[in-house]
Amino acid sequence: MNAIQITETLRANFIRYLLTTFNVSRSEPELAEAMRQALEANGTLFRGPFLELNPPYVTGKSLGELAMEGVISERLCRLREEISPAHKRPLPPDRPLYLHQERALRHVTSDSGNLVVASGTGSGKTECFLLPIINDLLLDPTPGVRALLIYPMNALVNDQLTRLRELLRGTNITFGRYTSELKERETDGRNNSPGSPINEIVSREAMRGGAGRSSEPPQILITNYAMLEYLLLRPKDSPLFDSGAWRFVCLDEAHTYTGAQGIEVSMLLRRLKHRLNKQRGQMRCIATSATLIKDDATAAANFAGQLFGETFTDDDVIFGETLNLAAGHADADWFPPVSAYGQSLDDMRLQLRDALAKGGDKDANNQALIEQAATLFLESGLVSASQVDFAQRESSGNDITRFLWAALKSNSHLAQLRELMREHPIELREAGRRLFESEDDEGNNSELAETKTDAALHLIELGALARESKESAPLLPARYHLFARGPQSAWLCLDPQHAARIGRTDWADLFLKKRERCEDKGCNAAVFELTACRNCGQPFVRAFERDGFFYAEGQHPADTGGQRYFTWRQLSAVSDSDGSEMEAEDAVSINVQAMEICLGCRRRFAACICQSKTRRISLYPVINKKGQPYEKLLQCPCCSTSSNQREVVTPITVGSRAPLAVLTEDLYHLIPPASDAEAKHKPGEGRKLLAFNDTRQ
Repeated sequence: MNAIQITETLRANFIRYLLTTFNVSRSEPELAEAMRQALEANGTLFRGPFLELNPPYVTGKSLGELAMEGVISERLCRLREEISPAHKRPLPPDRPLYLHQERALRHVTSDSGNLVVASGTGSGKTECFLLPIINDLLLDPTPGVRALLIYPMNALVNDQLTRLRELLRGTNITFGRYTSELKERETDGRNNSPGSPINEIVSREAMRGGAGRSSEPPQILITNYAMLEYLLLRPKDSPLFDSGAWRFVCLDEAHTYTGAQGIEVSMLLRRLKHRLNKQRGQMRCIATSATLIKDDATAAANFAGQLFGETFTDDDVIFGETLNLAAGHADADWFPPVSAYGQSLDDMRLQLRDALAKGGDKDANNQALIEQAATLFLESGLVSASQVDFAQRESSGNDITRFLWAALKSNSHLAQLRELMREHPIELREAGRRLFESEDDEGNNSELAETKTDAALHLIELGALARESKESAPLLPARYHLFARGPQSAWLCLDPQHAARIGRTDWADLFLKKRERCEDKGCNAAVFELTACRNCGQPFVRAFERDGFFYAEGQHPADTGGQRYFTWRQLSAVSDSDGSEMEAEDAVSINVQAMEICLGCRRRFAACICQSKTRRISLYPVINKKGQPYEKLLQCPCCSTSSNQREVVTPITVGSRAPLAVLTEDLYHLIPPASDAEAKHKPGEGRKLLAFNDTRQ
């Protein structure tokens, strides 16, 4: 995927959506063009793409090795042993764990104390508490709740439930969620979850018992903190707390429990321990987070101690450790010219990527492709003759990823790029400029800047494919970030002197950043917020009249007190959408007499308190048939569109849902179809996109 092309496509489509939504071109084409230019300006709607280094985590021992040491039960290695080969199991016994997973497993199984795991997204934090819990249940299958897993959102609860179904299917370990989605009756629960295994508790009646049925609380109970509050209050849920060892309490996304919510959850956990008659130190408390206090074990331990009301020491805090990518590439001494990363190189990258997707590294057809790549790399100056020879020997004829690794491991631009991203992400265009700044020419050459960005893009894509082995990290493990937002409204400078200076008659300048006054040199006139009719796009400016002043905004977002609408030229009623002329008694009026407002003090010009009485604007207020101004404009005076409650005009802004919907749909279509034939037959040709719209994360 070309990050630059994706960004530009998303930008263009989003701007097209906004200009269609706020279509002022019908009556003010010049204003529409100014709005387009403002939306297209760098940084207005989009920032990025940014490139972030995503180094792999240091690995430790496998489950099989830990079982041989006696750290865990051998039965943990045999989970889902009906799946063959072993590497396809949910927990492959021979696959190395991450080092922080191994340390967490040793820590909990040795009863060393409570635990805090602070590691990045996608680093397997769940396994840090799930593996020791399952191991404990395999050693002691006593029924009743053994572990409580608490999440801040139902979406995370459901995600964990899906994982447990895959992991514990066919075992005797029972598990279940208790959220608002849990059905009351067993039959309803099974019908609602047809793929759930028999050891999943799927109904409230099963958990609670009653009506001649004994309670069956799950050994692993998953819930959210709001539901836990209800469970502790309702007598009918008491069976959950009346049996089981209740040994583990786990809080995922622990960083969300701060402030008032943190206090609430902290007291909730204390009430839970009181209900269970558990004293300090009798439960194993585990917290995980991707954004907890970085590398400060004392601060993390203090935070967890206050949250759980338990003792945490620095030794109870485990941080994820990432590989030092610079350590193995000290021999990077080859500086190809920027021309070496041209379009032909990207075309070859696409061929190599497609070959990997179709046949993998062992496909016999890869040899001819590697030879073509070697020739292209050498001719372009990307590698030297000795590097090409070395890479072809290392590839063993058909291993594409190892060929790329051998060819590029001495590439100084890759080493430099890793160093640039070591402390913080870098914008892609800035990366291109920094990588190839030695090739600058005189002046500001935009074409050369674009060439450098494309070169950086091609280098990044090749580095992501290059691996020494399947188990090793790519030469450039990185990910892109793109930030987008909708406009936060628009403001107009209406100063006639400013407008005349730039050859306009009605308005002078448009701003998409909130301000009180025009920032053009020598102007400093008061600005007014721009609004537009949702139907015809007729633009209006609005102000809020308070104490004789026309302010740019209300006292709070929902304030309509003193709201006034104006046009900068007189309007006459036009035909509505049915082609019939508006009835006079129903029409909203535009005052035939303009109101003069001072652009210095924002008062009516007759009551101006400014030293200079020359800066004024004549605006036409929107009034009703009695000559009174509207605080809520429920009918457009231009097209006659009306509404009973919602105003027919809108500021130039959108909420969070509309941009997310537009950008998500566009991004989904930009994702290439899956290469795997089986996946390609699935909906969307195997495309995958995950979207969140939740301010609590």
